[in-house]
Amino acid sequence: IAITGKSTEDLIPTSLAEDENHTIWLGTMGSGVLQCTEGAKKFEVVANASMTAPKLPHDYVRKIYANRKGSIWVGTQQGLCEIEIASKKIINYQHDPAVKYSLSQNSIYDIFTDQSGNLWVGTYYGGINISYAKNTPFTVVQATGKPEGLGSNVVSSIYNENGKGLWIGTDAGGISFKNNTTGNYEHYRNSVSDLNSLGSNLVKCIFKDSDDNIWVGTHGGGLNLLNQNRTGFTRFKRS
Repeated sequence: IAITGKSTEDLIPTSLAEDENHTIWLGTMGSGVLQCTEGAKKFEVVANASMTAPKLPHDYVRKIYANRKGSIWVGTQQGLCEIEIASKKIINYQHDPAVKYSLSQNSIYDIFTDQSGNLWVGTYYGGINISYAKNTPFTVVQATGKPEGLGSNVVSSIYNENGKGLWIGTDAGGISFKNNTTGNYEHYRNSVSDLNSLGSNLVKCIFKDSDDNIWVGTHGGGLNLLNQNRTGFTRFKRS
């Protein structure tokens, strides 16, 4: 990988996204956000924490997400950032104790927009933050300890299964599936006595393949495949 005016020796990629113009956006651990336009042969630094304000909240980027409204959303260790593709304008969103509907927590794990254009942001111990329209205050969804609620406030992964609901992976709480029909959360967790349960409650990623299979990557519990009747998992672990 070539980068204009920067050495690649210490570059640590963390997240990748492609926008509607086929520009590749690269999130890194310690170097901010880079981009490579279609036909270009090098990445250029677009945003980092060393720029003149407005600047990236932090150079540790956990998530890059391209929406369909001409923006790139960037989740960092110290806040959420929106980069307008055309102008490169940077808008930051951070927790403010004095503002009731600000971001609930600055450490961002995942970003997602659903079919209605609502923005979902998974945070570390701040639960889920939802913005129902651009630049509106955040609605915060957090674990309450009730069966119908979110399983944990550490939200590490969000996957939209169109027409059915949202798969929300957490650290320590397993998976919470938000059912579109009932509006409630259904939970999938590890049980030591059940080998068909989720392999670990530390969920890192969720993905649906072309055959409609739901795959779950975990820490310590291997790769998990949800069975067809959605009552248990088949675990795949390194032998």
